[in-house]
Amino acid sequence: MKLTAKQYANILYLITEGKDEKSSREAISKFVSFLERGKKLKLVPKILSHFERIFEDKHEEITVEATFARSAGEEEKKLVRNFIKQRFPKKKVNVRSFVDPKIKGGIIMKIRDDLYDVSLQRKLLILKKAISGIIS
Repeated sequence: MKLTAKQYANILYLITEGKDEKSSREAISKFVSFLERGKKLKLVPKILSHFERIFEDKHEEITVEATFARSAGEEEKKLVRNFIKQRFPKKKVNVRSFVDPKIKGGIIMKIRDDLYDVSLQRKLLILKKAISGIIS
């Protein structure tokens, strides 16, 4: 029977749930060895993505990946947290911040499968398309 990355993630969650750090590390090590023997290591990124979602759902959490043009301070992270809290009021919001100077300003947020791009780079692209439509 061929298992999917999501099924592997469920197994990983079940073998680590409620365990202390040492026991979890041992279980994860055995799990990775199992994947290696089955030549399934290429699935690890997808497994981890599914695992994170399972963990967050079980613990009423959600993670947002926020990309800024420069390093974000606590005030910016708080604004992101409050924005996400409006959409997911019962969840604890975790913010992972990244820096990408190419976006010039604003923010790009990824929440699970949704992407919110309110970057200056995106706004300039929209403006450029609008102007080129008027001129041509």
